[in-house]
Parts: sequence; structure tokens; C-alpha cells
Amino acid sequence: MPESRDLSHRSHPFVFLAAVVAGGILIYPFITPILLSVLTAYVLNPIVRRLEVHTRSYHIALGILVIIIGLPILFAVVYLSANAALFFQDIEGFGYKLKNAISAVSNALAGIGFVTYTGYFMSAQDITGRITGFSIGLATDFVGSIPFLILEVVVYLYATYHFMRNGQKIIDFIRAYA
Repeated sequence: MPESRDLSHRSHPFVFLAAVVAGGILIYPFITPILLSVLTAYVLNPIVRRLEVHTRSYHIALGILVIIIGLPILFAVVYLSANAALFFQDIEGFGYKLKNAISAVSNALAGIGFVTYTGYFMSAQDITGRITGFSIGLATDFVGSIPFLILEVVVYLYATYHFMRNGQKIIDFIRAYA
């Protein structure tokens, strides 16, 4: 009787390739934080080793370093998101004051008799309005991207911790499958 082949132990390159492609699609939005975390793990590994001497635990030293990196980033994002409304008001107020100043200069020139030059100031008012609208649009886009930015920070911190903790295992795993 011929031996039946057991296909469960056989390598399927198509399945592996499909898994790599699916994984790439899933992590594509987070490529930048992951690459930054690899770089951070490489650069800060000597600091963790020195901190390990004082804490007597590599994991505690690593946790302290990730917290030291993450808190200022998270505080900055929270501060910016909390003060976004004030920033919008500042942009609108500055645009309004600039329009008033341009209008006053235009009226003064018209009063002196330089009516031909007032057209330049009218176009400057139009440009000021467009710049103000553009600035508000940029600020609105930033506020809309805050949740994704926070998610990127969390991915960055987690990946930094993971790459520093298991960096050699990851390198060995990649070499084994490459």
C-alpha cells in the first residue's frame, strides 16, 4: 500500500506570501512609527543596559525608558488637542486684525489721493482671507488626525518596547525565514 502523504508538514510558499502581503497591508499605515521604533530601539539599547545596572532588571529599565519617551509625546498631543479651539480663535482674530489694518491703510491712501494704489490693498485683503481660511483648514485637518496620531504614538511606544525586549529573537526569526 502506498504511503499517504501528510501535507500538513509541507511548506506552502503561496500561503506564506499571502500572509506577508496581508500583514503588509495591515501595517502599512504604521510603517513610520514601526521604523522609528526600530531606530529608537537600536539607539537607546545602550542606555537601557546602563539603566539596568541601577534597577537590576532589564524589563524595569526598559519600561522606565519607554515611559520617559512616551509621556512628553502624549502630553504634547493632549495639550494641542485641548487648545485647538483657542488656536482657531487666534487664527481668526489675527486674520480679522490684518484685514482691518490693510483696510485702514487703503482708506488712508484713498484719502490722500492715491486711489490707484488702493486696488493693491484690496487684493491683499483677499489674500489675507484666503490665508486665514487655509490656516483654519490646516488646523482642522490636524485636529481631525489627532486620534490617528495618538494611535501612532501607542504603536510607536509598544513597538519600541517590543523591539528592545525581543530584538535579537526578531533578527534570528527573520534570518531563519529569509
